[in-house]
Amino acid sequence: MSEENLSKEKDLERFKHGLASELELLRATAAFEHVALKALYLLNGGGLVVFLALYGAITTSARDEVTMAHDLAFSAMVAWVVGLVIAAIATGLSYGSQYGFLKSRRRRLDADKAEEDGESQAAGEKAVEAKCWDQKAKRLRCCATVLWMVSIIAFLLGVALAWFSIETGAS
Repeated sequence: MSEENLSKEKDLERFKHGLASELELLRATAAFEHVALKALYLLNGGGLVVFLALYGAITTSARDEVTMAHDLAFSAMVAWVVGLVIAAIATGLSYGSQYGFLKSRRRRLDADKAEEDGESQAAGEKAVEAKCWDQKAKRLRCCATVLWMVSIIAFLLGVALAWFSIETGAS
């Protein structure tokens, strides 16, 4: 094989390895974030649905043993809806961070290729771009993590408000 063919073969193998690495990174990150964010939807959405059913049963009941403080009940529902909205934003930020990490990885591969080809200026520029994308992705992931915690707090607030909205009357 000629030196040119070896170089092309090496480039092809590097490209294949880079794509396989990116794909595996994307799969692992997506699976982790999917599991973490799914809990937020289940908690807030489930809390809202169950409480709506309880609210309907109590308010349409002819018995006066259990009543609802409607303002607290409404506040609980709002807390869960806010938790769902925050979870949706966290999901968007998580996918944005995945995109940023992938772009960073691609720029690093481009920088390595440029360095091997003797293009040190292009390699430096690609390395700077990779670092920039990596920083953006880390900031997005940090924001998503904070919003994940805020969504959990919204769920807990909804639970507390729902608990206090139920009034038992001593007849």
